[in-house]
Amino acid sequence: MKGLSFLVFFVFSIHITAQQWDWVKAFGSTASFNHLNAEHITAWGDSGMVVIGNYNGSDLEMSGIDLPPSSNLRAFVSALDSKGDALWIKTFGDDYSTEVTGIAADAAGNVYATGNFQGIRWVAGSDTLYNQGASDGYVVKLNTSGDITWALSISTALNDKVMGISALISPSP
Repeated sequence: MKGLSFLVFFVFSIHITAQQWDWVKAFGSTASFNHLNAEHITAWGDSGMVVIGNYNGSDLEMSGIDLPPSSNLRAFVSALDSKGDALWIKTFGDDYSTEVTGIAADAAGNVYATGNFQGIRWVAGSDTLYNQGASDGYVVKLNTSGDITWALSISTALNDKVMGISALISPSP
């Protein structure tokens, strides 16, 4: 006796909703020899954010603002508004590599960045930091306009790097 086989297909309709993005910003360059990495981001003020990262190369831009060319690793700190547009971008570095590794913002809108620098000295705003080893760590404070208000180095005769920082969001009682 021959059997009759039925193949039954079930069709499921699954409704998947894509993530709704408020905005997306691209930055960098189309040149393959350029390097630009956004490393960390933190909330800033009522609705903004601060992005830090490192780069080298030329013809680099972020939110329509050109970054100074550099053959060595340089650091950047950028304040963005609620739509992702750059309010200001500050870069750190000179003839030697400078790296940014940590970021924090306080309730007053000040920004604190950490990292390390190489070379004999590093000028950060009105402060000059002198390297005691192969590389030294640093902490800089930037005001709400992105100007460096002070800088200090963390120095030994070895390699030093400050990896992170935190700031009080509101003053403690």
